[in-house]
Amino acid sequence: MENKSLGFTLIELLVVVLIIGILAAIALPMYQKAVLKSRFAALMPIAKSMADSNEAYYLEHGSYASNPQDLPVQGQSDYPEGTSVDLVHDDNYAYTMVYNEDKLPDNNYVAFQKHSMQFAGTTMCEARDETAGKVCTALGGTPLNGSITDGWIAYLLSGEPGESFFPKECTGEPQSKTCSCGGPVEQTCNTLTGQWQYFTDCPEPMADETDSCENGYFGVRTRKGNICSGSGYTYGEWNSSRCMAPNYYTQAYTNAKNAAQGFAEQMEDYYEQHGRYPSKSAVGYFSWGECWAPDGNNDVAYCCVYRQGYGAGAGSCSGGIGVGLAHSSYPGGPGGMHCWANISAMGAVCNAETGKSTTGQRNYYQ
Repeated sequence: MENKSLGFTLIELLVVVLIIGILAAIALPMYQKAVLKSRFAALMPIAKSMADSNEAYYLEHGSYASNPQDLPVQGQSDYPEGTSVDLVHDDNYAYTMVYNEDKLPDNNYVAFQKHSMQFAGTTMCEARDETAGKVCTALGGTPLNGSITDGWIAYLLSGEPGESFFPKECTGEPQSKTCSCGGPVEQTCNTLTGQWQYFTDCPEPMADETDSCENGYFGVRTRKGNICSGSGYTYGEWNSSRCMAPNYYTQAYTNAKNAAQGFAEQMEDYYEQHGRYPSKSAVGYFSWGECWAPDGNNDVAYCCVYRQGYGAGAGSCSGGIGVGLAHSSYPGGPGGMHCWANISAMGAVCNAETGKSTTGQRNYYQ
């Protein structure tokens, strides 16, 4: 007696699965397009009622409304969730745009008003990408060379456009664009719009960089990011001119102190001969800074320490030394000395050398 199989063979099951997969691959995109088409179709009566009401508003007021709430359209609160309505009128266009950012983010429906300067009475479907464009073509749309929404494609649904959004610039052949650095780069033609687009971006300069100094120096070093290498921008060499040696301000302090005391002695010699200090300051310039005495009405000999890497110029003093002259009312008294600092590095030296500091002022008397 023969045994008869009541099940399916593995090959039969695989064939069934394959057939189901093929049907799903064909049916799913069609279903998705049908859903999007249905959602878009739901926008059309909303736009029509708004546009018709806006025509009545125009007859009464001589211009179109800009706010949907100004129009006596019933049921605005019952629109599908996510639906938005824009009313626009300017020197070129007057239209009603309806869209749904939740359920149909890549399509807009545009109905131009009868008194629009361009595209009067036409309706269009706008698409952001290829899939959205298929929705527009499924509704009978014909692609135009532009759109109201920048970067999208408009498809004519009804009416005669009579105008173009933009004059055609190209017919399809790529062309090159010269860059200020690097390139050339290629641009392509969008044959639907007739516009050049999709430039490969020209190289852009990079932002300048800063970094900590090396080899025990403190401060920051910089390098430029706008050096053109032919194929694009690159970084230049590090500029360490503002990096400060660990002992720079300590040595500069000593130099300034000796120089200020020397200037003070010169002023005292002048006083002994003339009975007064000079009316015009004596000035001396050094690699580390500059000195002058007397200083105005203070009768002080001052020496300024340059910031390392800056040299002479406005804002170049990191601090310095002041020595009071014998016939002055200087806070430290005749011969008294103080160190002052405009930056923390010089302040640290003043602290270390004088052992004193005045909180809130960068003056260190001794």
